[in-house]
Amino acid sequence: MTIEVTTQNTEQEPHCPCRSALHSGLEPPAVSDLTVREREVMLLLGAGLPNPALARQLGIAERTVKAHVARIIEKLGLRTRLDAVVLAIVHHGLLCPDGTKGSLH
Repeated sequence: MTIEVTTQNTEQEPHCPCRSALHSGLEPPAVSDLTVREREVMLLLGAGLPNPALARQLGIAERTVKAHVARIIEKLGLRTRLDAVVLAIVHHGLLCPDGTKGSLH
């Protein structure tokens, strides 16, 4: 006769308000409204690049970067560049052309 002993972990993972906020069922941004270039800009925003570095990376003028960022903010109904950065990080999989669902690469 075999007696099986099971233990229950009575400790629960601590509740993190950030986790709840990120997975609260909010609709993902309407990235389908963004152009391919705007998606590229948004991905680089999520990587933390400032406008001059972003311009060099894409081979465009800094003022063009600023225009793309402004259009992204407007199209997605955001308030600030920081909002766009956060969305780029959280929704990387929607923006990345290779469909990567994980972190930025």
